[in-house]
Amino acid sequence: MAGDLLTRLIAFSELLTLAGVYFSSASPIVLVWQYYAGNELISYTFLYLGTICCCLLSWLLYTSYCPAGLLVSPVKGPGPSHDSTTTNAQENPHVVIVGTGFGGLCMALKLKALGVSFTITEKESKIGGTWAVNTYPGAACDVPSALYSFSFAPNAEWDRRWSDQPAILKYIDGLYRDNNILPHVVCNTEVTRATWVEKECTWKIECERRVGGEIEKVIFRAKWFITATGQLSYPLVPNVKGVKDTFTGESFHSARWPTESNDGTCSSPAQLDVVKNKKVVVVGAGACAIQIVPEVAKVASHLTVIQRTPSYIVWKHNQTYSSFRRMCYRYLPLYLKAHRYSFWMFAELLYQAASKRDSFLNAFLGKTVGLSQVRTQMGDKEGPNSDLIRKVEPDYQFYCKRTLFSSDWYPALMRDNVALVTDSMTEVVADGVVTSDGTTHTADTIIYCTGFRATNVLFPMIIHGIGGLVLNAVWGKRPRAYLGIFMNDFPNMGILYGPNTNLGHSSIIQMLETQAEYICQAIKYVWETDNVDAVAVKEDVLRAHIETVDAEMNKLAFAADCNSWYKIGGNNPLQCSTSTLWYWLRTRLFQAEDYDVYSVENKKRI
Repeated sequence: MAGDLLTRLIAFSELLTLAGVYFSSASPIVLVWQYYAGNELISYTFLYLGTICCCLLSWLLYTSYCPAGLLVSPVKGPGPSHDSTTTNAQENPHVVIVGTGFGGLCMALKLKALGVSFTITEKESKIGGTWAVNTYPGAACDVPSALYSFSFAPNAEWDRRWSDQPAILKYIDGLYRDNNILPHVVCNTEVTRATWVEKECTWKIECERRVGGEIEKVIFRAKWFITATGQLSYPLVPNVKGVKDTFTGESFHSARWPTESNDGTCSSPAQLDVVKNKKVVVVGAGACAIQIVPEVAKVASHLTVIQRTPSYIVWKHNQTYSSFRRMCYRYLPLYLKAHRYSFWMFAELLYQAASKRDSFLNAFLGKTVGLSQVRTQMGDKEGPNSDLIRKVEPDYQFYCKRTLFSSDWYPALMRDNVALVTDSMTEVVADGVVTSDGTTHTADTIIYCTGFRATNVLFPMIIHGIGGLVLNAVWGKRPRAYLGIFMNDFPNMGILYGPNTNLGHSSIIQMLETQAEYICQAIKYVWETDNVDAVAVKEDVLRAHIETVDAEMNKLAFAADCNSWYKIGGNNPLQCSTSTLWYWLRTRLFQAEDYDVYSVENKKRI
């Protein structure tokens, strides 16, 4: 009881620290000045002083109310046989993690700190997840660099406000190497099936490993099965006539770009050789397309962009960080933390202002912020770009779809060698693409910027729970999980970046951290509780959570009427229904009473 009270007190003092930083910098005037003018002196003065004051307040709370020696609770591991420092990658680890992106890396770092043995499987030949395979020209992040990193591993070497793919991959690779995680990774190994073995309270995880040109079967057995495959891992190609084998030129998905530089990044000019002096058709106008099109337009003889739905696109003020600033980040860590919190707070404020469905602020921000670039870069509706303006202006509610960031998308569309087509693609023929108006758009190369199978969560793995239940069959058309992490009847299985945890306003890295920490609390509970070998969330707790999520979602712009990859019919199984602050609060403490417990001796105890 005392320990639980202490944990809550510490969580409360941490909340006060965050809230102090949040409100000490909550001046919209300062934020607009910082964002558009690049002048950060005033905002950082507020942040720096506010952070110092709030840290002092937090320390006073700690020292005044927490007994000496109890500030850090000792963590008991599962024993010497599971020491991750000695076992490395093995067939019988305590935990198997699927995926080596940010989610898998975060989980591995947390487990290593606990002294838990783990193995990470990766279906690709290299680590890095989505940032290893998306090597298309212009690949970059649309979340500020300071936020797109772990809070416990800040990076003082970001060279710009929004980092590109090589810089992000370097950050990931550095953490794997510096923390000796690479020995735990097995690449070219794809999980095909995972089965809960009830009598043993373990997971049997079946994989296919590519060795040369051969496929060999590999089986892991583990107490815990953690998926970190993300929602954007399997490319989606339109299901239209002729898309598979009719076209005589070269065609590929943006996540499968056919050429890459020697270092596995998008930085080489050779990346554009596949489209240089060619007629190119880009299918799609979403997050990948707005990065690819400006680069391809520079070298292609002609570029046709087929757009299904226009997006709200906000100016991307990608400020370059000077060596002096990076030095300040290295030697003044609180300054770097203030920089991170300023972006986090800005995103949270924007979410509160813009996310409410049919609100005045949503409409106001849509017209002022969401459409400001159209007017600034393309002129008046009655001017020479009037037809193009009508094509790129969204006719749906702001924030219903993912808001994008770019400063060169509209200029690229105005180039003489670029044509924007709003008729849908109906067929792929030998020499190009046919649209719904009957026009054939000839091409030497077709690039599909058509996204991923995001709503097919955990595709294509087949996962069997208690009694042989198949997870995808249980989900049907609505993936769901408690806090986006745990399912009933699937004990000791955690999902990172699971259902209803995607964000439209902030960094998914924050979500991954809180989820990994929550899973670690569950693992620790199982270790320390007698006669408990596994946990799974109770069905009624999951049901109540989903009802809460749906009720919250219906109030948000994400649920408005638009064509979005977040949705399946009328449901939105991907998007988070709260701010990152509220999600953090919901996942601060593992509540054992919300879970069924299992043991090898008694199978299930409620």
